Amino acid sequence: MIELLIVIAIIGILAAVAIPMYKQHVIKARMAEAVNAMRYVSTALMTYKQDCEQWLVLLGLTVLMAVAIQTTLGVGLGAVSKNQ
Repeated sequence: MIELLIVIAIIGILAAVAIPMYKQHVIKARMAEAVNAMRYVSTALMTYKQDCEQWLVLLGLTVLMAVAIQTTLGVGLGAVSKNQ
């Protein structure tokens, strides 16, 4: 009977350590997924800029998105201005 209690206690201790670590890994995975999605958006914006020689304007947020992507990822989008 005591052996069973010891096994249950060990499993409880392992679970108490593993669950917070699992949550941290889930958060890191979601952050990596978001950064990857931003890279796709960045690539699409840069491709559009090169093809059309102007920034795609969607509700006036393109410049803000380009600056946010450049700042977050360090992607070289060049000079971003409202005139482009």
